[in-house]
This record gives sequence, C-alpha cells and structure tokens, in this order.
Amino acid sequence: MKVTKIILAVTALTLLAVVCAQPSRAASKKLTARKDIDLSKYSGKWYEIARFPNWFERKCESDVTAEYEVTSANQIIVRNSCKQKDGKIEVATGLANVATDPEVTLRVTFAPKMLRFIPFVWANYTVISVDENYRHALVGEPSRKYLWILSRDKSVDSTTYDAMVDKAKAEGFDVSKLVKSEG
Repeated sequence: MKVTKIILAVTALTLLAVVCAQPSRAASKKLTARKDIDLSKYSGKWYEIARFPNWFERKCESDVTAEYEVTSANQIIVRNSCKQKDGKIEVATGLANVATDPEVTLRVTFAPKMLRFIPFVWANYTVISVDENYRHALVGEPSRKYLWILSRDKSVDSTTYDAMVDKAKAEGFDVSKLVKSEG
C-alpha cells in the first residue's frame, strides 16, 4: 500500500513538473540549442553551480548533481541527486531521449515506466552552451522557466560563471532569478 501511494505521489509530481515545463508563448525569441553535443563526452557527473528556483528541487539543500549515462545512441539514463535539509540524499532516476525539435537537445522524464508513453510526461532539456572540453554547461528550456549552470567541478571561477550568466541573458533568461547552489 505504501509503495502504491509513493508511485501515485511521484506520478502526480512528475506530471505537474512536465506541465509547468511546457513552452510558454512569452518566450519571443527561439532558444539556441547545441545540436552537436557528443553524448559520450556529456555523460558523467555534473555539479549544479546555480539554478532558477523550482518546486522539484525545493528540498535540496546542497550537493546537487546530475549524472548522465548513455545506454544507446539516442537514450540516456539520468540520475539527479541532492542532500536535503535533514541530511538525507534524495535520488531521482529518469530517462532522456535525443530530441528532434531544434530548440531542444533532449526530452527527459522521471515518470514511472508505465506512464512514459504519455507525451506530456516528457520535459524539454536544452543544452544552450557547453565548452569544448565538456567542463561547463548552460542548460535551460524554451519557455525560460528553468535554467541551470553546471560544471564537472563543485565550483567555477567568476569569469566562467559571469560568461555563462551573460550567455543566459543573451538567450532571454531573467538571470536575476539565478540562485547559487551550496556544494
């Protein structure tokens, strides 16, 4: 019974997240997605440096990471984790597929397998910028409701951070909403 309640809660939260992540008409400029991403280089662990506040990370206090594991040419396992205020580590495992939309790099879901056939449980994930060595990445989505600055290291220098913020601003994101992550 407890497992069923957990599955229903996760499903409801996932559906809400996906609905909130759908593109709005407010974004007037098309988002520039990097379509030349080498998924094997993008794979591995990324540390969250900053993000727009969002409901699904509301309990995350520190040590926010995202790990990507390529399982086939178009499919990636996604593991997001963070330390919560009570010290517990929360992990969410999802699936990503390479997107065909020019504004989107990947389509991501954290919905249970039995619901993944429903189109609206998939959210947009756009790699806006990644450096040539795959050390830093700027990730958002076309509605500009979500934004992340990621790094292979737990911190970045101010020059790199400022360049990522400037890129996000040039892409139409309200960078005043960025919150630096504790790590």
